[in-house]
Amino acid sequence: ESPQIAAFTEDGIRTRVQLQQTLLPNQRLTLRLVYSLRLPQREGTFGYTDRQTNLTNWYPFVPPLDADGNWIAHEPLIDANNMVVGEYIVNEIADFRLLLQPTDPTLSLQIATGASARPAENGVRYELDQARSLCLSISREFYLEEKQVGETLIQAYVFPSQKAKAGAILDIAAQSLSLFSELFGEYPREKLVIAAADFLHNMEMDGMLLISHKIIDFYDDTPLNNLTILLPHEISHQWFYSQVGNDQAVEPWLDESIATYSEALFFERYYPEHLQWWWDNRVKAHEHSGYVNNSIYQAGSYEAYRSSVYLNGAFFMQALADAMGKQAFLDGLARYVETNRWQIASRQSFFDALRSVNPVDFEAIINRFFR
Repeated sequence: ESPQIAAFTEDGIRTRVQLQQTLLPNQRLTLRLVYSLRLPQREGTFGYTDRQTNLTNWYPFVPPLDADGNWIAHEPLIDANNMVVGEYIVNEIADFRLLLQPTDPTLSLQIATGASARPAENGVRYELDQARSLCLSISREFYLEEKQVGETLIQAYVFPSQKAKAGAILDIAAQSLSLFSELFGEYPREKLVIAAADFLHNMEMDGMLLISHKIIDFYDDTPLNNLTILLPHEISHQWFYSQVGNDQAVEPWLDESIATYSEALFFERYYPEHLQWWWDNRVKAHEHSGYVNNSIYQAGSYEAYRSSVYLNGAFFMQALADAMGKQAFLDGLARYVETNRWQIASRQSFFDALRSVNPVDFEAIINRFFR
């Protein structure tokens, strides 16, 4: 109850607050929300299993406004095979402060998060600045191994049976971090966290990523496997998603096509003799067609989404590199990051950055790959 609030409504997911007077630029309003979180028992980025609890998009947040003043608050898409198609939540940059106070302080829990932690009264205080979300992965079973790379501490949280794989995770992450910092601009955080996920897909967060436990289990000490392919993919999202945001439901190619092509850049740098293997096994061995600029709704299914946005998206990025020249294209990606850091970018932002480096006529390529 507040003299500033005229009314509010809830539909179970969205809470709409109507103010008595419009909040003007640089004015502030504090909302205090008291609620209980019913965490489902299920695998995934939000829920718990016998050995892990994952908290992603688990707190109230204010969605961005589009150019017409409408909230960007999309609905998820679940296809006929009960697969969630891509991501649908769009976040602006915020500073996060979390005080976590366990009801049973005797529990021995490992908490993986991209946020910095320091002791606080009866708990731990977490801080994460200039981030799109604050996520936690919690387990009694996590084994932690660390590696310092320059100013960045890389942490690998794995399950006990995966201890022998932790070193390889740290090495691949260190290579990825070094390469992408060189190509796209310095990594902005003091910590990068990789946590084993008790489910079958991967997910990027700010300063953190979840890698499927099966991908870690199947690592075979060679570069010809999914850990070497997909760990660089998820780490590249620290630039294309975290630093440079996009509408992941409407323009998912702006992070996923670039992230898939970043896998090729990783192989080109560290395993050039296996670059063709990457193209053959990662892209050409699967359906790789469809409009690269599909929204998740236009794609309609997970398979069509991956085929068009990820895999045909890699061919699209290669076509741009061929048209511009490889170094000019990489310079264009760096310019894209530099000019859109901490913002929500768009197709216009992307091509403006490329044209500022080399004013190539992209229309033929766009007509070939885009809806």
